[in-house]
Formats: sequence, structure tokens, C-alpha cells
Amino acid sequence: MSLSSKIEEIRRKPEREKIRYVWAMVFICMIFIIFVWIFSLKNSMQNEDVVNSGGEVMDNFESLENSQGTGEIPMGSEQKTVNGFSGESN
Repeated sequence: MSLSSKIEEIRRKPEREKIRYVWAMVFICMIFIIFVWIFSLKNSMQNEDVVNSGGEVMDNFESLENSQGTGEIPMGSEQKTVNGFSGESN
């Protein structure tokens, strides 16, 4: 039985049975999606060193706040001046 003949057979059935086929396909697709989601979740948990916990971002944010008004941008352990402007007025 080919796929197109099965589809034609389903089209000739009453509406109530068609709805059963739809819900069955929704169930099968959701099982597949949940399986992929769990697999990717396990994979991301195994690679914890790749995931940024946010601590590094907060450190950079605090450095940026401390340098506000000086014209300097924190870059690692160094401070760089933006376009030669140091934030001082003449």
C-alpha cells in the first residue's frame, strides 16, 4: 500500500476518524520533539564549561560601570581609550 493510496483511504473516512488520525500524528510528532529536546538538554548539561553562567558578563558590566565617564572601555585586564578621547574637558 503506497502513501498516496493510504491518504485517499483516509480522505474517504468520516470526519471523526480523520480527527483521530490527526491527533495520532500530533502525538507522534510531539514524542519526536520531546526526544530531541531531552537529547539536546543532556548534551548541553554535559558541556557545562561551554555554557556561560553569567559571572563573566557581570564582571565585564561592573568594569564598564566603573569606567563610565572616563572614555575608557575595559578590555580584559587593560583599559583602552576610545578614539583618543579620555573624557577630560579642555
